[in-house]
Amino acid sequence: MTADSSSELRPARAWVRPGGWAAAARLSSSAQRARLVRAAERLIAGAGSERVSVAAVCDAARVPSRAFYAAFDDLDECLLAVFDDASAQAATAMADAYRAGDSWVEGVRDALCELLAFLDDRPGLARFLILASRVGAAPLRARRAEALAALARALETDRPPVGAGSTSAPFGAEAIVGAVASILHARLREQPAPSLLDMRGALMGVIVLPYLDTVAARRELSRPVRLSAA
Repeated sequence: MTADSSSELRPARAWVRPGGWAAAARLSSSAQRARLVRAAERLIAGAGSERVSVAAVCDAARVPSRAFYAAFDDLDECLLAVFDDASAQAATAMADAYRAGDSWVEGVRDALCELLAFLDDRPGLARFLILASRVGAAPLRARRAEALAALARALETDRPPVGAGSTSAPFGAEAIVGAVASILHARLREQPAPSLLDMRGALMGVIVLPYLDTVAARRELSRPVRLSAA
């Protein structure tokens, strides 16, 4: 073997180091999965999850079907990934808004406004998150329940004691979050869906009444919207 031919092989040797091919494959697989999730999210936003198919996702992502099945077992698993990704985005915006508040009430109000604005900006995705996840495959329904439970736990963080003029919800924050989810579910079934952000005052009244009093709940009806800078 000549010196020149040996030097030509050196770049290839880097790829056969232990874990070299595997690491490259994992990177490629992760990138393909993210691409498919983004494509599915776009389709859901435009036409709704009921019209999404494996073929449509592959076409939108411009990848062959074998790439889809290398990333997901089936369409339900892909939709679950879309739910997780969108929920994480909303949760991050809500958590940032909550932490910026000077009080529990202010933080909860700002977090709610972030959620409603997120859903208003993505009406197709909002219907998927709120409507379709309620009747979807079992793993998607379970993930929806987990997301609602996480919101209930967050609502309980630093909450004030129940006020003298209020009545505690029978199941605490779970009942409150469930009530808000039901209201959003009903509104998103309307055609066209109304602005959810316009409901912030009424929803805040539902949220704070079990913790504060009726005066504080009514006060929320006139509070201004305050969103974090995008």
